[in-house]
Amino acid sequence: MVIVFSVLALWVARSFNRLDEARTRAESKIQRVNSELEGRVRERTEQLVEANRSLEVQIKERIEAESRLRASEANLANAQRIARIGSWVWDIPSGKLEWSDEIYRIFGRRPGESETTYEAFLSSVHPGDREEVRRAVDAALSENRPYKVVHRLVRPDGSERVVQEEGEVTYDEEGKPLRMEGTVQDITERRKAEARIEALNRNLETRVLRRTFELEEANEELRAFAYSVSHDLRAPLRSIDGFSQALLEDYSAKLDEEGREYPELVRDGARQMGDLIEDLLKLSRLSHEPMHWSNVDLTAIASEIAEELQKEAPERAVEFTIATGIRAPGDEPLLKVVMGNLLGNAWKFTGQTERTRIEFGAHPAAGETEYFVRDNGAGFDMAYADQLFGAFQRLHSTAEFDGAGIGLATVKRVIHRHHGRVRAEGAVGKGATLYFTLPAEKEDHETEKDPVD
Repeated sequence: MVIVFSVLALWVARSFNRLDEARTRAESKIQRVNSELEGRVRERTEQLVEANRSLEVQIKERIEAESRLRASEANLANAQRIARIGSWVWDIPSGKLEWSDEIYRIFGRRPGESETTYEAFLSSVHPGDREEVRRAVDAALSENRPYKVVHRLVRPDGSERVVQEEGEVTYDEEGKPLRMEGTVQDITERRKAEARIEALNRNLETRVLRRTFELEEANEELRAFAYSVSHDLRAPLRSIDGFSQALLEDYSAKLDEEGREYPELVRDGARQMGDLIEDLLKLSRLSHEPMHWSNVDLTAIASEIAEELQKEAPERAVEFTIATGIRAPGDEPLLKVVMGNLLGNAWKFTGQTERTRIEFGAHPAAGETEYFVRDNGAGFDMAYADQLFGAFQRLHSTAEFDGAGIGLATVKRVIHRHHGRVRAEGAVGKGATLYFTLPAEKEDHETEKDPVD
């Protein structure tokens, strides 16, 4: 019996040992499984966290992109509103026509309130322009060329607008039109402004024609006056000179010395008056003679005039400095008049100067060429520079320097006919420099008549 119990106890003990071993193995396996599961859970959790972060970034980028898109659409809509330009897309197979909000505004409608099809669009076109618009669309579709047309449209309230439409067609691989997209611009105000400008231009043209007619009449009167001066005044002057000479020849013996001086003074006055009349006639002719443009050699003209002046008064020692190679576009005879007056003016006002120097040259100034004649003669007060180029304006007495005060007025007239400018610089006793400009080339607005000074 004892043996049985011992065997049973031994078996029970071994059973418990096996159970403990099995339980230990099970627990170890469970621990390994739990550890693997926890590792997989952690890994999956990390993946989910990373995926969540990526999703958050994508959502943020999407939100930002949508925000930028909305801002861009708002800017586009605002730009279209300001420019009064709307955009449209026409799906040709379906006939669906999509308008931007600005097109609705141009057509006087609220977005989405009415059907947008090609036929609905045509119904808004002014009846007088509808056929022209239809032809333009058909030509764009059939000839694969840009669509552009200006027409009137009628709004639901009956008001009219003028629009300019442009568009281009997209085709499929078989050459069938798929889509047409383009713009509509409200040009009503521009057309009104153009009409006002056109009316103003017509009015201006009428006024210009009237003013031109008045100026031509005034010029005719001036020419008639010049003719009268030439003939009606010269005859009395010739009589005065003739009778004064006859008085000296026939009655000289009966006159004392002072009495003989008076007719001479009368004759000198008559000659001066004759010279003045001749200068006025020359000045008048300069305003009406036609101009013939060429490339004028101013250096050669200046050299020729300097030689002539020196021959007339060989006793004067004058140093001329004339720059070489100076040419300018203009009328050669008129520019000879300019150079003759400027160099003659310098010659005259250096008559009382020792070691006289007269210079002709040119230099760049403010993007153009400025020509000049400089001397070291009597000069003038710059306070009176504006008077220098006026007719009969003299800054020196006739006792100092002779002349009628027409020469520089003639220079100004000729240079103005060439659309140039004149100016002067000087100082009393230190000489003067007279400047003039000429256009780089013959200008399109050159006329045969002299501009009003």
